[in-house]
Amino acid sequence: MKEILCFGDSNTYGLIPGTTSRFDRDTRWTGILESELFSKGYKIVEEGLCGRTTIFEDELRDNRRGVDMLPALLESHNPIDYVILMLGTNDCKTYYNASAGLIGKGIEKLIAQIKSYNSELGILLMSPIVLGDEVWKPEYDPEFNKTSVKTSHKLKDVYKKIAKKYGRYKNDAVPREDMFVMTDISSEYFKSINEKEKNVVVHDNLDPVEFLKMDFSEETINEHDDEEEYLMSMIDSLSSDEMDDIINEEEEATRRAKFEEFLQDYDLMSIVQIYSSELIEPERKKAIIELEKLGIDEDKIKNEVYPEIPLSEVLENVRMVRNYYAAVNS
Repeated sequence: MKEILCFGDSNTYGLIPGTTSRFDRDTRWTGILESELFSKGYKIVEEGLCGRTTIFEDELRDNRRGVDMLPALLESHNPIDYVILMLGTNDCKTYYNASAGLIGKGIEKLIAQIKSYNSELGILLMSPIVLGDEVWKPEYDPEFNKTSVKTSHKLKDVYKKIAKKYGRYKNDAVPREDMFVMTDISSEYFKSINEKEKNVVVHDNLDPVEFLKMDFSEETINEHDDEEEYLMSMIDSLSSDEMDDIINEEEEATRRAKFEEFLQDYDLMSIVQIYSSELIEPERKKAIIELEKLGIDEDKIKNEVYPEIPLSEVLENVRMVRNYYAAVNS
């Protein structure tokens, strides 16, 4: 019997929203997974804890840092064959003030712990479901704010990068490690590994419950001796609209990844570097020039034109600054 360790937070614990109660085992996704895979020789080990983070210490609740708990759990549940890792939601809380990139660093540390314990373990990395747009309101969970929601939306792109770095990603020819990735719990991508051939099948728009029903060892493309030929046949079977959708998805994912990197470096960049970036809209560049002409401090300009501030708000702020200086100098 092979064992799959599911390491996560309240989403894995099965917390019923708005309560302190837990869904019954047959309702929790871990329970569904075991019911589908038990007859195929897989047993699920549940390790979900409400409030668990990757690397951040919760001052109000003990033992919430994933990196403090995972090594002991790997040892106590030995032997483990696979680890399903789904964390990051609680890292988005206001008082951690963590970017998606920093949360990704925490995920990487957990992956390193798994590989250090047993480099042969298969890993499924799952980006958690995004936070609701109004989760920060008092009647829901004021531990989050509007920025938390934005950060949660950025996690899947960060997790894709991590998967590409440590494992098999969609466009890689050869995997460096045995690693799965599911970047959106609602559907997007995940990979399944063929233990023998180390080949990967890409499944798009697959319901997570359907994923949970799949046999890790049998869902392969090992019947295709020539992977390139197989992939070309798959491409040939796509309609032009489907191909356009795939290309557009890839282009958008690349743009989002570049934008995330740009935001991470933003504070260290000069105003000239920011102005020169292709990621800054022409109208935002005009705002930079106008603020410079008014003699505004560079750091203040960077704050005023920050890329995540809606352009309409930036232009309105520039208009107010312009009017203020006009009134002062009149």
